[in-house]
Amino acid sequence: MELGGELRLVTPSRLVRLLRYATGLEFLAVLTRGLGRVLLRSERRGELRLDGDSVRIVHRRSMLGRAVFEQETLLPARELVSISVLDGRAELLQSAGLGALAAGTLLGTGLLIEGLRAPGLAPSLVTLGLVLAAVGGLTDLVLERMRNRTPAREQTKLRIVPARGPAFLFSGLDGASARAFLDATELALRAPAAPG
Repeated sequence: MELGGELRLVTPSRLVRLLRYATGLEFLAVLTRGLGRVLLRSERRGELRLDGDSVRIVHRRSMLGRAVFEQETLLPARELVSISVLDGRAELLQSAGLGALAAGTLLGTGLLIEGLRAPGLAPSLVTLGLVLAAVGGLTDLVLERMRNRTPAREQTKLRIVPARGPAFLFSGLDGASARAFLDATELALRAPAAPG
């Protein structure tokens, strides 16, 4: 089985990723990749193949349409910590919905309480608080429905974490192909090793 897409090497350590986000290095890296993609037509592509009980990754970099770098990595299936399929669109819609729900609830409840505590009951604050809470809840509901109804195209990612070294993150994959590769890899992991 073979699969191809955009490839990135990511640090598996959560602490290092947190430090990169906190210091702004991750933002600079994304900005640099984007500028390189636009100005230099820089691409990082990867091909993923399942060869028996090992995963073969061919990593290619190109600039201005010419190959600059090519590397092949062979990972025995028993040395893999995890392989997972991530749906980026679903995560984005879910996060936006939860953010809208939280903001609407917090702001709406605060305004509602202030309207009730005001001398003579401030109807404008009470109404605005109820409207904000309702808008937050409805936004969450609409985004959740969108997530369930729209097919996730080109947002599916496959993450491979080896026992040592950086993790491989393939993006721009077809969801069905990524899940089929995951299932095939799990079958290879469960299969008994050949004697010899």
